[in-house]
Amino acid sequence: MTMETERDAKRQKTEPKIETSRCEFWMEKKKRRCGMQKKLGSKFCTEHMAQLDGDNERVPCPLDPNHTVKVRDMKKHLLKCNARPKEKEPWFCENINLHLDESTHDIDDDHDEHHYIDLLRQLEFDELPSHICSHEGLSKKLGEVLNQKHALQQSSLIGNLKRLNQLSTDTFYLEYGCGKGELSRYVNVCAMRDSEGQASGYGFGFIDRGVNRQKVDNRLIKDCKEFGITPVVKRSRIDIKDLDVSKFLQTTNAEKVMIISKHLCGVATDLTLCSVLKSDMISNSQFQGMLVAMCCRHVCSYASLLPESKRYLACMGFPSSKSFDVLKKAVSWAVSGDDVGRAKLGLVARRIIDESRAIALQKRLKNYKVELFKYAEPSTTLENVCLSISTTI
Repeated sequence: MTMETERDAKRQKTEPKIETSRCEFWMEKKKRRCGMQKKLGSKFCTEHMAQLDGDNERVPCPLDPNHTVKVRDMKKHLLKCNARPKEKEPWFCENINLHLDESTHDIDDDHDEHHYIDLLRQLEFDELPSHICSHEGLSKKLGEVLNQKHALQQSSLIGNLKRLNQLSTDTFYLEYGCGKGELSRYVNVCAMRDSEGQASGYGFGFIDRGVNRQKVDNRLIKDCKEFGITPVVKRSRIDIKDLDVSKFLQTTNAEKVMIISKHLCGVATDLTLCSVLKSDMISNSQFQGMLVAMCCRHVCSYASLLPESKRYLACMGFPSSKSFDVLKKAVSWAVSGDDVGRAKLGLVARRIIDESRAIALQKRLKNYKVELFKYAEPSTTLENVCLSISTTI
C-alpha cells in the first residue's frame, strides 16, 4: 500500500459521516470538510462552487465589495443591486457641509509630536457630569437580550431626551448615521408609551450613506398603528457632507426637529453640526435641539471643524492640522489597551475635541443650552460621552 493510499484510507476512517445538507469540500489545512450549507442541487456551498466551477466564478460586486456576484450574472445584478447609485435627490448638494463659509487657514508648525504629548500631560479638566438615565419603554427589551449594552445605551439616551423635555409626539426626529434605525424605533416606542395622542408633525427621518438591511421603517409605522398614530417616515441614502437638510425637511410637515444619533463617528459629528448651522431650522424656529452620542474622534478632520472649534484648539495649544493629528492619535488610547497613563492622555485629548465642539456651538446658538455629559458607565461603553443642545436654559 502506497503512502498516499494509506493516508486516504486513514482519512476515511477518521472522517465523520457527512451531513447531507453540508458542503462536501475537503479543507486540507483544517483536516475537515466545510461546515457551510451546500447549494441546492450541488455538492458544494456557494463559496466552494466558485473555486471548483469556472462557469460559476464569483467576484466582488463593483458597487459593494462586501458581497459577490457570478461573472455571468453581473450585468443583470448591477441593475438591481441595492448599492447602485441613486438618482440625485433634491436635497443632494455636493460637499455643502464640509465646512462653513467662514474659514481659518492652517499655519506652519515646527513642533514635533513629543511637544504636544507633553502639553496633554499638563492639561486637566473637571469631571463631566453624569446623566445615566433610563426609560421604562425599554424594560421589555432589557429583559429579553443577553447582551444589554446597546439597550442600556438606548435607554439612557431616550431617558435623557425625556429629561430635556424633548420626547414628544409633536416632534420630527432626524437620525444621522442611522443604520437600520434602531435608536429611532425605540424613541418611538417610548414616545408612544408617554403619549396622550398625536400632534401634527410627528415623524422620523433616516440619514445614512450605507446600504442597510433589516431597516426598521415599516416596523416603526406598524408600532404606531396600535396607538392610532401615523408618523411621517422618510429615509435617504446620502453622505452627511452632501445633505441639504432644509430641503430634506420640506416634505415632512415638521414643525419641531430634533437631531439624534447613537455613536456618530468622527468627522460625521462635525458634518452634522455644520448641516444644522447651514440650515433654515434655527431661523424659522424648527430646531428643538440635538442629542448625539459621539465616538471615533481619531477619524475627525481638521478641515471640517467649526471655525470656533479651531480657535479653541489654538488657545489650548493645538493651532494646526499637524497638532490636531497628534490629538487624533492620542484619542485612541482612551479605549485601547491597559496602559493607565496613555488612557488618561487619551481621555484628555478626547475632551479637548469635545469641548471645542460644545464651545463653538454655544457661541453660535446663544438661545440654546449646550451640554457635554456621560450617558453610560464605562463598563457599558468606553465611548460614553454625549453632546446635547436643548431649548432648556
